[in-house]
Amino acid sequence: STRRQGHESMHSPQRKATAAAYLTNILYVTLALGLLQDSPKAFLKKLQSKVLEDLKMSSEEVEKLLADRISARHKKDYARADKIRDDLQTLGIELMDTSEGTQWTLGWHGE
Repeated sequence: STRRQGHESMHSPQRKATAAAYLTNILYVTLALGLLQDSPKAFLKKLQSKVLEDLKMSSEEVEKLLADRISARHKKDYARADKIRDDLQTLGIELMDTSEGTQWTLGWHGE
């Protein structure tokens, strides 16, 4: 099917932020109702571990790749830094460069 001009991508930052907000609200409501025994933060951490396990990766491996990317950026090897970012994004791991450093999250990949 053809995408209409001006139609937001499924992967747009606004849609991802909206999905994350909905997820956060759902988690808080289910916790308030006693449906989840873990806090939302603990639940998301377990979910993250499970997804990484399915990807056959660990959070330590992701952190190592982030360190390699930071090192490449400091050496002005932007091609390598971009490749690391692209490789992680292909796995559904999204990077956010902030003033406090690079953070990573598991992205939403529904189509």
